[in-house]
Amino acid sequence: MKHKFLIKTLVAVSLFVPAVNAINSFHSPVQAISRKEKLSKKYTKKFYRVVITDETQVYKVHRGYDEAHNRYTKAYKLEPGDEATIQDRGIAWGWTIGKKYNYCSMRDSNSFSWFEPYAKYHYIDSSFFLNQNKETGNIVRLTWPQYKKMWRLSFLPHKLAKWYKSAHLKIVGHAK
Repeated sequence: MKHKFLIKTLVAVSLFVPAVNAINSFHSPVQAISRKEKLSKKYTKKFYRVVITDETQVYKVHRGYDEAHNRYTKAYKLEPGDEATIQDRGIAWGWTIGKKYNYCSMRDSNSFSWFEPYAKYHYIDSSFFLNQNKETGNIVRLTWPQYKKMWRLSFLPHKLAKWYKSAHLKIVGHAK
């Protein structure tokens, strides 16, 4: 009697467990990843060329016999608008600046607000340069040095219009 009960119990369990596993596999939760995690993984894998938006102190790394014994001294400051090559160091603080691991920044690794991705070209409506209220629909392509110059001159509209005419910028498209 005891053996029959034991056999029936084992058979019931062996049939029940695979059925539960099959049901759970259909209803598994989505493995979503946050934007911040995605960005930190991106910047940890390789160096990226960026444009600095906030003033950033850069430190020279004096190597110790391991990472924990490195020493750091102030080297220079990156101003807004400067270009740099950065990589996340993969720890809670610090970004490597430059591709030789000789310089770093002590900014928080989870903060992406102090830089923007480098864009080779910037596209702007030409009415911006001519100080017109309505858009002309003509799109002008600027390189990064041209964009920096345009940004500096944007506070002086008469100089901006003069620079636009002398720069011989080509119209690359029309906005609808």
